[in-house]
Parts: sequence; C-alpha cells; structure tokens
Amino acid sequence: MTSWVKALEDGTLTKEQREVLDEMVQSGECRSLEEAARQLDWKTALLEQQDSMYGPAR
Repeated sequence: MTSWVKALEDGTLTKEQREVLDEMVQSGECRSLEEAARQLDWKTALLEQQDSMYGPAR
C-alpha cells in the first residue's frame, strides 16, 4: 500500500488496516477515517524522510 488515503478511497484496506483507522477515530485522535488516513500518510512520509537523511530507523 502506498497511501492510506488512496486505499481508503479505493476500498482496498485490509480488515486490520481499517481497524487501525477505526481505533484512531474511536479514541478521539482523529475526527474521521479520512483524517486518520491523512495523518498516517503524513507520519509515513516523515519516517521515509528521516530514513533518507540518517539511514534506516532502527
């Protein structure tokens, strides 16, 4: 999966991935599934940027 947002829009999330988004909404961390997906895409991009700057995260 390259994007949580794209997978949510396309309906291709696995049951486990959907549960992650649901939990983010239920816990109050995010207001919607779309917001949760955007947040996870953002976090993924940050981790990928960190890897390119400092090598793989351990």
